Amino acid sequence: MDLSPNATFLDAGCGSLLFTAHTYAKCNRQIITSDQSPGMLRRARQRLTSLAGHVPEHIVLLQADLNQLPFRPASFHTVLCLNVLHQFENAADLIPNLKRLLTDGGQLFLTSLVLNNRFVGDRYLRLLYATGEFVRPRTDFELREILSKALTRQPNYVTRGNMAFVSTA
Repeated sequence: MDLSPNATFLDAGCGSLLFTAHTYAKCNRQIITSDQSPGMLRRARQRLTSLAGHVPEHIVLLQADLNQLPFRPASFHTVLCLNVLHQFENAADLIPNLKRLLTDGGQLFLTSLVLNNRFVGDRYLRLLYATGEFVRPRTDFELREILSKALTRQPNYVTRGNMAFVSTA
């Protein structure tokens, strides 16, 4: 992974930066965070401001729809998309769109909740679906199938409980 200051980084579906703000504030890379929700971006701004006293100059908060990101192909060295796929009915279209944003040799990191034959976790995912919070939960196998069709090479794929972690090399 290119960690130089010139290596661009996109957090697609960044939410409130709950898990990433501290790292982003310390990083020297150009980071663009993108979320469709103005409320989540306000929380992200507040979180960064409480950590650094302001939003650091190397971080951009952008309101944008993941289905229509305003970037040219090959714009980013790294694309991170955490906890988003389980909210997208058509993840099979989203993944290639994110991959197109990568430079040659760039890396894509994804996470998604999946059904994984775990009583409590699977039941909770089905409950979230029933309440309209998530799309129909995918099985571990279904997510692997989507990834195999959307990516040209086999990604690194690990499941821990009901969370799938995916990265491309």
